[in-house]
Amino acid sequence: MNLVECQGKELFRSYGITVPRGTLITGKEVTGLSTGDLPQLNYPVMVKAQVEFGGRGKAGGVKEAGSPSELISRLREMLGSDLKGTEVRSVLV
Repeated sequence: MNLVECQGKELFRSYGITVPRGTLITGKEVTGLSTGDLPQLNYPVMVKAQVEFGGRGKAGGVKEAGSPSELISRLREMLGSDLKGTEVRSVLV
């Protein structure tokens, strides 16, 4: 069974296991995004590519964002990029 992190968290929640909250963002949601469109977050946050393989941190698929403008930059740079031959279609913040 191959799961991305957000799917694994959802599975854990269904069994009553407490997991950190996160927001899933897809490429379509980033077009025209401004800092005022972002949900209220406590910075810094981690931006994690949702791909079905390990080692995404070493491959550049996990990055920190310290402000709303930095988050938008990270989203734009990560979504649609190629990570180990896989297109990043969504990220977990």
